[in-house]
Amino acid sequence: MRCIIVLAVTPCGIEGQNVVRDSVDSRRQVYTEAYDAYQETRSALDELTGRWQSLLDRLDEAQERGDEAAINRLRPDIQELADEIEKDGAALDGVEREWYEAGRALIQIIGDYQLDLSSRLQAADEASQVNLLQEFNEMQNLRDEVEGQMGPREPLRLPETNIQDLPENTPVDLMRKAASYRDYARKLDGLLPVLVEEIERLERDRQREDQMRAYDRDPLGNRILPVRVGGTGSGGAGADTTEVDLTSRTLAQQIEAMRQLEEEVQRERDRFLAEAEELERRAGGSP
Repeated sequence: MRCIIVLAVTPCGIEGQNVVRDSVDSRRQVYTEAYDAYQETRSALDELTGRWQSLLDRLDEAQERGDEAAINRLRPDIQELADEIEKDGAALDGVEREWYEAGRALIQIIGDYQLDLSSRLQAADEASQVNLLQEFNEMQNLRDEVEGQMGPREPLRLPETNIQDLPENTPVDLMRKAASYRDYARKLDGLLPVLVEEIERLERDRQREDQMRAYDRDPLGNRILPVRVGGTGSGGAGADTTEVDLTSRTLAQQIEAMRQLEEEVQRERDRFLAEAEELERRAGGSP
């Protein structure tokens, strides 16, 4: 990836460009296969669910008629389909995770490549600029398509604690409460890598957008910006850090809010770990 950043000034430029574009195409193929697998699995589950619901409707009718023979025939079939639905539902969860992971990986490599394309625009001649902008737009359209299929991003927020106000009368009570604190701290710890990934993605998007704006301001000729550079723009700061909406704020605001949330998550994690250690000390136990 180091070669990508210095493409305009090093001999590895063309080779590096091809490597990145090949990576986009490769991850796009993985994403397409994962998306198709998800769609097929979901369609099969929908078909099973429809058959199951139809049998339930027939069972209701048989019960209304008092038709015991029909009831006895339908119940095993309903149970068999229910077991299949449970199995296929678990399979759908797996292929959905694979699809989302493939989508995130594709969006990341698209962002890397767009950053590379925008960095090369300023040093390119007029003919090359047209090709670079065309490819930039192609990448943006692909990213829009993938993000549209995956749906809107859910706001990142602190997980709910779900910690009851347990009594602390005995060592067992203290250890039980400490275990609850440690469990919540683990949830917070699991959120931190997600926040780091989102911050890196947003920083890359802002850098790309800044480069495109600089290209647009370049006085050496007329510039034609891509149809969509980034949409959210840069500038501004400040946010409620308990929840970070990734769609309605500028990139700078999103980054600032995400960093504040990251700091809050770290503070909360450390606080709950310290609380757990204190409870364990009072109980005379150990983590």
